Amino acid sequence: MSNEESVWIPNSHSFSKNVIDDTIAQLRGGSQAISAAEKLGLSKLKKLWVANYKPKDRQPLSNPVPLPPKPKRKPRPRKRATAASKKVLKDDEYVDATTLEDNCDVVYGINIPPLRPNWQCRSFKLKVKAHVCKNNLVEPLINWQLLDTIMEVPLDEGTSIFQKHVDEMLEKDLH
Repeated sequence: MSNEESVWIPNSHSFSKNVIDDTIAQLRGGSQAISAAEKLGLSKLKKLWVANYKPKDRQPLSNPVPLPPKPKRKPRPRKRATAASKKVLKDDEYVDATTLEDNCDVVYGINIPPLRPNWQCRSFKLKVKAHVCKNNLVEPLINWQLLDTIMEVPLDEGTSIFQKHVDEMLEKDLH
């Protein structure tokens, strides 16, 4: 809201003053005969009224027109980060491995169901290069001996054993 002064109709705040002046003038000089005591009473009434009359308090409440709302900003297109531009991705973030560069590090999640009666379903998160995911090089490295080892130990220890095994086997394949 702006601090502009309100615009009033000229003399609108003096309307009630004019009414009392006209009323007292009519009573003094009207056709009715009033006594001197009544004329004195009218003078006192007028003085009392003028003393208590406050024109600022008599003004009607201002009802200015509100300012128009600010125009809404147009949505700007946001630059989307490409998966290839990220070097290390968060653990919970899913990315299609085919869209990544081969040397990009990714978190490769493997879920192993309870294949033996005493096992529980486990989820292992391995850190590998994107080309390992693209070519599915981890799955052939899993054998029963490895599964027996990683499923019997706590999850953190099993993940570290699994990670070490995958790293060693992939390094053998490269050399």
